[in-house]
Amino acid sequence: MGPPLKAQDIGAAFAQALGLHQRGRVAEAQVLYRDILRVAPQHFDALYLLGVTHAQTGRLAEADPLIRKALAVNPRSAAAHSDLGNVLSGLGRHEAAIESFDRAVTLKADFAEAHLNRGNALLKLARHADALASYDLAVALKPRLPEAFINRGVALLSLRSFDAALESLDRALALVPE
Repeated sequence: MGPPLKAQDIGAAFAQALGLHQRGRVAEAQVLYRDILRVAPQHFDALYLLGVTHAQTGRLAEADPLIRKALAVNPRSAAAHSDLGNVLSGLGRHEAAIESFDRAVTLKADFAEAHLNRGNALLKLARHADALASYDLAVALKPRLPEAFINRGVALLSLRSFDAALESLDRALALVPE
């Protein structure tokens, strides 16, 4: 462990942490994110991305409060609301997850992945018609999103719309033949 981080070094430390994180060196990035937070406890990006690293490593219960703290600093981050939704869904809190996805798409209506993940949470609650509507929005926004077509097919099967389900699954296969 090196000398304590100084306030004037936060920008460089964050750039280094982000680089490590992007290269998959999550544990090293976490150390730097924590160093930044010791000096600047309200640093949105460090809070948010430390939460994301916990989610990426399956530590969802630790990710939740970190992403919430980040959102207290910047409640206008669609990505943070969407990631909180993913964490909540992973914790089995699907209704709360849907609320987070709703906030994300309110902030960024063209956020296809948030619509997709909203659909996934709805599907887990057996709200198949609502899930289908979310998947339809996702594929309208991003027509090359195979997961949306797959999950759309699952929702359609549950709704006993077999031909439409087959068509949706065929679209997914066309995007990812393997």
